[in-house]
Amino acid sequence: MTRNRILPIPLILLIPIVLLLVVVIAGIYRFSLPDEEIMAKFPQARAQSNPILAEVLGIQSRNPWTVQVPEQSAVTFLEEWDKEHGFLKGRYDAGATKGEVLVPTEFIDKRDISGVPWIVAPMIVTTQGSEAFYYIGLFKYDAVPSRVILLNSVFIGDRIKISALKWESNTHISLSYFRHSKNQTNMDQPNLLNSNTLKRVGNHLHMQQK
Repeated sequence: MTRNRILPIPLILLIPIVLLLVVVIAGIYRFSLPDEEIMAKFPQARAQSNPILAEVLGIQSRNPWTVQVPEQSAVTFLEEWDKEHGFLKGRYDAGATKGEVLVPTEFIDKRDISGVPWIVAPMIVTTQGSEAFYYIGLFKYDAVPSRVILLNSVFIGDRIKISALKWESNTHISLSYFRHSKNQTNMDQPNLLNSNTLKRVGNHLHMQQK
C-alpha cells in the first residue's frame, strides 16, 4: 500500500510568499505609527526640508520655491534669504537679460483653500540696469512634485513701494502701494497711494477695475 506524501513547496514559490508577508507586516507597522514618532525615528527627513519654505510658509518640502520669471524665458529658485533687508532672492539668466528676483517677506500672505496652501507675494524683477519691475505673484503648493510654484502674475509698476497685500477671501486680494506722482522723478520716493483689488479666477490673477 502506497502512502501519499506531502510534496515540499519549491523554493522558487516560497520566496515571493515570504516577501509578500514582509511587505504586509511593514505596511501595518508603518500605519500604526503617528507621524511624530516616525520623524523621531528618522530625524534626517525633517532636516532635509527646505529651510525657507519651512520657516516662511510653514511647508515641509525638500524642493526650493520655484519662480518662472515674468516676461522672461527663465526659471529661478528662491534659495537665498537676506534677513537683514527682508528679501528672498533668486538669480536668473535669460541670455540677453540677467538679474534677480526679490520677494519681500513682509508682504507674503498664505491662505489654505480646500486644504491647499495658496500664496500671494510681491516680486521685484531686476535687470543689469537700474530697472525694478514689481509684480504680484500667485503661488500654490503642488503636492505631486512637492513644490511651491508660480501660477500667474500681474504687473504693478516700476519703482513702486508696496504698503499692504492681504487675502480678503478665497478669491479676492487687497493691494495698497505708492507710485510716483507726475511731479516726481524716479529717484524720488513714491508718494501717491493706490488701492486695488485682485481677483483670483482659478490659477489666474486679475486686477479689478475701480
